Amino acid sequence: NMTYSEGNLKQVNGASTGNCTASTIGVSSGKWYAEFIWESSTYSQIGLAIDNVNPVAYCGGSGSTSLGYFSGNGIIYFNGAGTGTTYATYAVDDVIGVALDLDGGTVKFYKNNSLQGTFTLQSAFTSASSVHFACGEESSANVANFGSDSSFAGNLTAQGNQDSNEIGDF
Repeated sequence: NMTYSEGNLKQVNGASTGNCTASTIGVSSGKWYAEFIWESSTYSQIGLAIDNVNPVAYCGGSGSTSLGYFSGNGIIYFNGAGTGTTYATYAVDDVIGVALDLDGGTVKFYKNNSLQGTFTLQSAFTSASSVHFACGEESSANVANFGSDSSFAGNLTAQGNQDSNEIGDF
């Protein structure tokens, strides 16, 4: 039930089950950033998956082992458990940023450039052979930007922000 378009940067889950998808390139060290927009969904989850989880098979709720994500309901989950704080909820066309620092062992979640929280990664993430960005959930449509298109395939106005080395388009 998962379809891809826009150079596989757009994911649409046509099922009413908690499927999601992960980036094909995983990382094991360094600092990485990606952002996503949520086009539509019953629920939305944007975050990380480790190498040995199959997020396409299941993403959500208490069965989300080896996943860490910011949910549209404002709760941030790791391995199926909420962090105990409710952050800002998000809706269609909000930009959700995920800043992963594997060397420092943290992940930061942003909503429209506003930091929602900084979290220490559990050992499942820091000891994994690779960590992938992931998104999805029931009947969802999400578009990713890994530094190639800040317009999210024409859905938003391009921002043209780059890092200090003039790399990326965020």
